[in-house]
Amino acid sequence: MKPTPPNEKVELRRRAEAQRLSQKPTANHQSSDPVLLRALHELQVHQVELEMQNEELRTIRDELEVSKSRYSELYNFAPTGYLTLDRRGRITQSNLTAASMLSTERDQLTNQTFATYLVESDRPLLDECLGLLFDGKPIQNCTVGMESATAPNRTVQINANLSADGLEGLLVMEDVSALHQTTEALKESEARWQFAINGSGDGAWDWDVDKGTVFFSKLLKEMLGYSDDEIGHELEEWSGRIHPEDRPSVMADLQAHLDGQTAAYTNEHRLRCKNGSYLWILDRGLVVSLSLIHI
Repeated sequence: MKPTPPNEKVELRRRAEAQRLSQKPTANHQSSDPVLLRALHELQVHQVELEMQNEELRTIRDELEVSKSRYSELYNFAPTGYLTLDRRGRITQSNLTAASMLSTERDQLTNQTFATYLVESDRPLLDECLGLLFDGKPIQNCTVGMESATAPNRTVQINANLSADGLEGLLVMEDVSALHQTTEALKESEARWQFAINGSGDGAWDWDVDKGTVFFSKLLKEMLGYSDDEIGHELEEWSGRIHPEDRPSVMADLQAHLDGQTAAYTNEHRLRCKNGSYLWILDRGLVVSLSLIHI
C-alpha cells in the first residue's frame, strides 16, 4: 500500500478527530490518568482513520469494478474485431467480434496461430506486416482474405500497432468484404466497358464535367495518329483539335444537350490529326449522371 501524502494525512487526521468527538464517550474508561487517556484517544482516532481508509478503498474498488465492466463491454461488443498476438503470431486475447470473424468460439482462439485463419496466398502479407511491427515500425496495415469451413470467405483490413512493452501486436480488424466486392465489380464493369468500346471499332471519350477530366479511348487516339500516352485528360485535347469552321456548331449542339434541349448530342465535324490533316468524324453522346459519353 502506498504511503499517504502529508497533506492527505493531515486531512485524514482532522476528519478522524471530528468523527471521534461526535461519538458518545464510552463509560468503560473512567481513568483520570492523562497519559492513559491520551493513549486511549490516539488509539480511538487511529481506529477511525483505519475505518475511513478502508471505506475509501472499498469505494475505489467498486469504481474500478464498474470501470472494468464498462471497458469489458466496450471491448467485447465493439463492432470492430480486436486481437492481441504474441511475437509468434499466436492469439493471446480476442473480443467477440473477432471470434465471429474467425468463425470460432472465443475460448478456443487462445494460443491459436492467427495466420491459419487466412487464405494461404495472403499469409505472407500478414508475416510481412507483423515482421515490420515487431522490428519497431509501428502502425502497420494490410488487407487479407479469411477462409472458413463453416462461413463464407471474407476480406478484412488489419491495422496493427505495438503494445507498450513491445511484446505483443494489437490488431484492429474491419470487415471490408462488401467494399472489396464492390471494387471488384467496378473493375469487371470497367473491363467489359473497355472491351465493348475497343471491339466496336469506334473511338470514344468520356467527359466528367464536374472534375473537368476526359477519358479518351486508345482507338480514338490511334484514329488521330497518336499513341496512348500522347494525349492527356483535359477537355482541350478534344476541343482544341476541332476545325475552326466547325467549332461554333459543335459547341452549340453540345450546349443544347447539356441544357436538356435535345435527347442526345450529335454533330459531324473535323478533328486535327497528329500529322496536321483533318479527319471527318460523327460525334454522338448523351448525359449519364452529369457525365458525357461520346462515340
